[in-house]
Amino acid sequence: MSNSEPDLLLRAPLVQLAPDRCVEDGAVLLRGGRVLEAGDWGRVAAVAGAGVRRVEVEGGLLGAGLVNAHAHLELGGLAGLLERGTGSFGGWIRSLMRTRAELGEAALERGLNAGLRRAQLTGTTRIADIDSLGLGATDERGGRQRFVELLDAGDAQRAGLEGERARELAGSDSELGFSPHAPYTVSTGLMKRLARVAQGHPGVRLAVHWSETQDELSWWETGRGGLAELLGRGPDPGQRSHPGSLDWMVACGLPLRRTALIHGNWPAPGEPERLARSGATLVHCPGCHAWFGREPFPLRRYLDAGVPVALGTDSLASNEDLDLLREADLLRRGAPDASPAEVWAMLTTTGARWLGLAGGGVLEPGARADLTALRVGTGDPAAALDQVTSGAAEVAGVWLEGEPVAIT
Repeated sequence: MSNSEPDLLLRAPLVQLAPDRCVEDGAVLLRGGRVLEAGDWGRVAAVAGAGVRRVEVEGGLLGAGLVNAHAHLELGGLAGLLERGTGSFGGWIRSLMRTRAELGEAALERGLNAGLRRAQLTGTTRIADIDSLGLGATDERGGRQRFVELLDAGDAQRAGLEGERARELAGSDSELGFSPHAPYTVSTGLMKRLARVAQGHPGVRLAVHWSETQDELSWWETGRGGLAELLGRGPDPGQRSHPGSLDWMVACGLPLRRTALIHGNWPAPGEPERLARSGATLVHCPGCHAWFGREPFPLRRYLDAGVPVALGTDSLASNEDLDLLREADLLRRGAPDASPAEVWAMLTTTGARWLGLAGGGVLEPGARADLTALRVGTGDPAAALDQVTSGAAEVAGVWLEGEPVAIT
């Protein structure tokens, strides 16, 4: 929404201002891509005054846009081409790399854009997207926030090149993030270089695949297993000097307060508490978790320790959809003690705060005007949020920086 356009006043039966705050007969006033005011209809309408565009929002509940805290949109073209993850993780990675190369860049770019569109249609307004190929998106309004994937697989020459690449990129885009892929693909030398770059650029966010599989733990602890066979090596000397990869990342100087650790399926005793103290964000991808048939995710260990947990979809190479509301439903099925408010936070505020979005996923003055309207079959705030987070609501409208997105 440009500053020359009139303000936009959205009115809805329910406005979810924050995970623990919902107002009945509410409204949100937008100006220049930001929230000017939000709250009950009478007060916000008085602030709006005359000359605003007024929209009665369909659906029943209006809230902050959904934030997908982890995706690989470039793998969208692989949908349905890989077997479900029943074998070794290293074998699955081999299959993925081979199939991706066979598809070619044009097919991968089509898959990326189709995935971005699917995310919009299902209420997502911001996606932390891992970019390993440098593919472009035809619709940059889609809220794609790129995380450039960096790795060296133990190659010292490549480590130097990747470190220099990160240094050059860091000042080129205020929203660009980095993804040091995983402890088993990033050497100590490269991780230290990336940590120094991040320390020198306080706006840079980072995403690291961490503690995803037992193969990863075996690789770290013994230097053997499926990942060792895939990589042809075990941990480097700098890694072997630490009992776990979390200790190693801390020793390398990675700013965990700006880092999302992806998956975290196998935390060691005490690690959730350490993550909470560090300020790191943990991203869980329920659909991917189910696709691989993994053991129950230790959600309550993280939440009880105070770790902020966000939701992601991962990729269509290891998931059936990019629909965050489906992810919320799967999460609640696997963790029925998770409250609707906790899950709404995982869909909105946790990811938004990690990404540094204005307003942090809360509808308040100054917040980025990314919103999602949802059709619910009730006027009761608690019942509505329960429907939304258990897969019983449909997307009725989406706004990106105050501009409506066509969802039909």
